[in-house]
Amino acid sequence: MTFQYYVQVAISVGILIAILIATTRLSKNIQKKKYSCEMVIKDRLALANQSTLYIIQIRDKEFLISCTNRDIQVMADLGKIEDGEITQKNTLS
Repeated sequence: MTFQYYVQVAISVGILIAILIATTRLSKNIQKKKYSCEMVIKDRLALANQSTLYIIQIRDKEFLISCTNRDIQVMADLGKIEDGEITQKNTLS
């Protein structure tokens, strides 16, 4: 076996290691985006000992939710958020 063969093997192993590192980093980034939480509690107001109002944002919509020790209800759909502002306001019955 010649010196040229060893150089060729070393370069091939280096390329395979680079591909492996790039693949693992890319898969970690994709996994973070796939499983990222898309729900944020924007505001909370405690009304009584065991009842609270929440404004939550899910993706690009906001909702007003009432939570007690017995149930959870969606009180209103506050609308879609575009450029940091709510564009439509619809109340639920």
